[in-house]
Amino acid sequence: MPAGPAGPPAPARALRRRRVLGALGGAATAVTAAGSPAFGRIAGAAPHLIDEEVAPHLRPFPAAEPPFDLGARATLAQDALTYFVRQQGVFPGRSTFLLPAAPWLGGWAEMASRRAWDLTVPAGQPLYLLAHADPAGALDAAQTTITVNGAPLAGLAQYVHRGVAALHAGRSRAHAVLDLVFAPPPPGRYKIEVATRLPAVARPDEGDDGDAANDTRENGSPEHDAVTVPPLVQTVLAYDITVAPADALGPLLLRDPQGQLYATLGNRRRLVPDAETARALGYRPADALDASVAALEVLDEGTPLPALREGMLVSANNHPAVYRLTGGTRAWLRGFDSVWDEAGDVRTLDAAVLAAVPPVLQEDMLLKGHGADLFHVEQGALRKAPGITWVADRRLKPADILFVPERILATLPQNSPHWMMPGGTWVDRTFSSAAVGRTMPYRVFLPPDYHAASRAAERYPVLYLLHGMGGRYDEWSGYGVEEVANELHKNGKLPRMILVAPQGGLGYWMNQLDGAQWGDYVARDLVQHVDATYRTVARREGRAVGGLSMGGHGAVQLALTYPDVFGTAGAHSPSIRTEDSAPAYFGSGADFARRDPISLAHTARFTSPPRIWIDAGKDDPWKDRAEELHQALRARGWPHEWHVYEGGHDGWYWGDHLWEYLPFYAESFARHGVALTS
Repeated sequence: MPAGPAGPPAPARALRRRRVLGALGGAATAVTAAGSPAFGRIAGAAPHLIDEEVAPHLRPFPAAEPPFDLGARATLAQDALTYFVRQQGVFPGRSTFLLPAAPWLGGWAEMASRRAWDLTVPAGQPLYLLAHADPAGALDAAQTTITVNGAPLAGLAQYVHRGVAALHAGRSRAHAVLDLVFAPPPPGRYKIEVATRLPAVARPDEGDDGDAANDTRENGSPEHDAVTVPPLVQTVLAYDITVAPADALGPLLLRDPQGQLYATLGNRRRLVPDAETARALGYRPADALDASVAALEVLDEGTPLPALREGMLVSANNHPAVYRLTGGTRAWLRGFDSVWDEAGDVRTLDAAVLAAVPPVLQEDMLLKGHGADLFHVEQGALRKAPGITWVADRRLKPADILFVPERILATLPQNSPHWMMPGGTWVDRTFSSAAVGRTMPYRVFLPPDYHAASRAAERYPVLYLLHGMGGRYDEWSGYGVEEVANELHKNGKLPRMILVAPQGGLGYWMNQLDGAQWGDYVARDLVQHVDATYRTVARREGRAVGGLSMGGHGAVQLALTYPDVFGTAGAHSPSIRTEDSAPAYFGSGADFARRDPISLAHTARFTSPPRIWIDAGKDDPWKDRAEELHQALRARGWPHEWHVYEGGHDGWYWGDHLWEYLPFYAESFARHGVALTS
C-alpha cells in the first residue's frame, strides 16, 4: 500500500471544537458551531465523541439522529451480519463504505485475538463500523474501547441498540449491536482499533465452502495471524485506512429539517441551491437522506454550489472542454472550446463539481478514474485500452481524456477490454426486494447489440447465476463468464441470452427458517424486476438458474421449489449439506427436507421436471453429495447431466468449465422451444 501522511492534517481554524462532551453514555449537550453562520447554538444536540486536537477529522455522526440513527444503523448491521457477510467496501445503492466485520460476530469462525485490515477508502464515503454484536441481545459498552489514531472515543453506550434481527451461526437472532458511522474524512491515514473483552466460545463454522478465502489484507498483504484466544481475554480489530483525495462530490446527499439540500466534497458539506441543481448533478430525489442539524454539523462547511440548469453550458476550471447539462448528465460538445467563448455563455465550475456529473458516452471518448485503467468508449460501452501508445496509434488525443470518479465509472456499461474481442455489455444495477426488505445489487450482462434499433423487438432467455458462500454478486465475473460468453458467441456456440448475477450473502438461496427469505427474493422479486426491466422471454421455459458451490445447492433447490419460474437448473460443484452439518436456518426433519435438493429430488411432483446439470471435480470434498443428487434424479428418470472433471472446489475449476456450462443452458432453452437468436 502506498504510504499516506503520518496522520490527518491539523485544523486550519484557531478555534477548535472539542468533541469530548459527554461521559460514557453521554447526556445531550449544547454545541456551538464555530464559524458556521448556517448553524447556531444547537439545543439538545448529541455529544460528539472525539478530541479534535488529537484526531480532528474522523467524526462519528450522532447516535440517535438521522441520517444514521438507530433504524438506519440497524439496516447496516443486518447488511454486515446477513446480506453482505465477509464483504467490505461500497455497494450499488448504498452511500456508506462497509468496513469488514469480525467473523466471530456472525458466528461463522472462531474468536481470534486480533484481526487486521489495510483499506483504501474513496473520498466522500461515510465509514460504517460494526464494533460489536451480541446474539443474546445483551451488550455492555464498557467492555469495548474504540480508538482513532490512538485517541479513545467516549460515550459509546449511546451507540448501543437492540433487537437487530440478523444471522448468528446460521440462526436468526435479535442482536444487541454497538456500531457507528463516521462522517466522510479528509484525505489521510487513520488507524481505528476496536478492543473488546469477550468470553472465547468456539463458534461453529457456518459452512466455508472453500470458494472465497478471506485471509488477506485488502491490498493483498498478509493479514495478522488469527490466534484463538483463551476465555475472557481481549480481541482487537485493527483498521489501517488510507483515504484518497476528494476528486468529486460524493454520493451522500443530505436534507436538513427545512428541506435544504447539501452535497459533500470530501469532509465538507456544500449547499445545493435547489432541487433542479441536484437533478443536474445526477442525484435522484430518492438519494436525499434526512439529516438533523447536529448531523450536518459533523461535516465542515464548504462554499455553496452554483445553481445549475437543464441545458446549461459548463466547463471545468482546469480544462477547456465544454459540456451541456442534460437529464442529470453532461454531454461533451466536441469542437466547442471554452477559451473561445466570446459570448460568455459557458459557466466555469470547480473541476470536482463537474466531475460528479455522469458523462454521456460518445464514440471514441476516453475516460479515466484514479485507477490505472484507461477506458475507450465503443458502441455505447467502456472498453479498457492497452495504454497511451494505443491511444496515439488510434489518432485519439490524450489531452481529451475525461476524468470520471470511480463511483461513477462503476455505474457505466462495460464491454471486453481492447485486447479481447468485443461482445455483450455488463453493468451493475439495484432493485428493491420486498422479500428481504431492502435494495439489493445485481450485475446484468446484455447480449451484443441489445440496444440496437434492429433488435428492438427481440426477446432473450435469462440465466440467473448464483455465487458461492463468501462470494458476492460479481463472483462469476472473476472467473471470466462475460469473456467466455463473448468467445462462445463469436464461434457460433452460444446464442444471445441475458445473464443476471444477484447478491446472496451466506443464505444458501432459500427461504430460511425464521430468517431471510432468499428464495422469494430471487424467484419472485428479482425475476419480476428483470422481466419488467429487460426484454426477456418471461416464462418458465426461458429462465434458467445456475450456481457454484452454495449457489449450486441453491439453483437446484430453487428450480424444484418454484416449478412455475425456472425450467433449467445447473449445480456446479454443489455444496449439499447433510442435516447434521447444515446451518440452523435449514431446520430439521420436514423443514430440512423442504430445503434439501436431494430430498426434493425424491419427492417433488412435476408435470414437466426441469432439465438439470450437475458437475463436480474428482478432488472436490462435496462430490459424494453431488453424486447422491445425481442418483436421486436418475431414480426418478428425470432428464439431467452428470459430469466429473479433473480438479477440486475452487475458482480455477469453475473458470475452466464455463465453456461447458453456458452451452448447456442454451441447449436447454432450445429444447424447451425458446426461439434463440445468433
